[in-house]
Amino acid sequence: MDFTSELIFQIESILKEGKSVKPRDLTKIKAITDNPISKLLISLYTKDGELNFAGMVSELQNFVSKSPLDSKLFLIFRIYDTDKDGKISKKDLTTMLKILSNDNIEENKINDIVEKTFKFEVNDSEFIEFQEFCKIIKSRNNNLHLFFRCN
Repeated sequence: MDFTSELIFQIESILKEGKSVKPRDLTKIKAITDNPISKLLISLYTKDGELNFAGMVSELQNFVSKSPLDSKLFLIFRIYDTDKDGKISKKDLTTMLKILSNDNIEENKINDIVEKTFKFEVNDSEFIEFQEFCKIIKSRNNNLHLFFRCN
């Protein structure tokens, strides 16, 4: 059984039992726990211990389908905003780099990446807001429309 089939099977099993999907249900699925950003993604759709499963599936479907680049970047921005305050701080970016690298990058290299990223920050503040995030990402990656299958 491949990753997608296993994931669908396990989620369908939960739904067939007539239960709503809870964050803890998803974090028990190996295919999800193997992904370093799963907990952050799940937390985006969890409020007061309840998972907005339909909202999560809808946004992920939009992410993988042909849709505008900015809507895809908004999901990525929200994942990087680890403290959910609507902006990316140096702490948020440091946290994400550690998660994505499985702590395999030395602290000084992570700090260097964070500092270089914030040099591109448009408003000279300590935070990157969504429009600035889009400018930074788009200026460094010319083929995003192809990579993300955007319309």
